This record gives sequence, structure tokens and C-alpha cells, in this order.
Amino acid sequence: AAGDNNIGNVDIASALPAGTNAIGIVGHDITGLQSDNNEGVDDTTAEALGGSQACKRVDMQADPGNSGYIYVGGTDVSATKGIRLAPGDFYSIDIDNVADIFVLASVDEEDIHFTYYT
Repeated sequence: AAGDNNIGNVDIASALPAGTNAIGIVGHDITGLQSDNNEGVDDTTAEALGGSQACKRVDMQADPGNSGYIYVGGTDVSATKGIRLAPGDFYSIDIDNVADIFVLASVDEEDIHFTYYT
């Protein structure tokens, strides 16, 4: 549609060659946020980080008091697949639903805190 690639009065799709950097106003569509936690992450079966909640981004932090790791990934996350968070480590991902992120602990009942952006 007309105007989809416009910054001010400049049509960036036709005015700039591919691979050119442009400086201008960058917006986002995040309008809110909610914080939550998953206390007691299981060490044998991967589980959803949280309940089904539409979002745009999720920031996660392994509880600093944990004694082991928390692995973050998809449904197949394991101690050998996914992102490993040590106590206090932080990880962030752009995703459309909190329930699409799975976690697994190396020690039973570890905690992870998260904020999701809507």
C-alpha cells in the first residue's frame, strides 16, 4: 500500500539502494508488559515457561538463588539442546506466545522469572 515504506516524505523502498543504512524514526508496537515467574521447573520433563499469552518479546532470568542451570528452548529443549542459563543469567527472545518457550532444570524445582511484552 502507498506509504508503507515512507519515512517522512521519502519513499525508502525506491530512494535507497539495497544494503543502504538509513537513519530515521523507528517505532515499535509494544504497548504493555506483564511480569511472572515459573517456580519449580522440573528436571526430567521440559515444560512451558508460562501459560498461553500472546506477546511480542519475553525477557527471562534464572533465579540468582538457583543451584543448577535452566535450559531454555523449544519443546525439544534438553541439557544438550537450548540456551543454558546459570543462576542470575538473562536471556531475551522475540516470540508471539509465552507458551512457545520451554524450560528444563538441571536440578529439580529451580526458578525462572520473566517479563513478556504485548
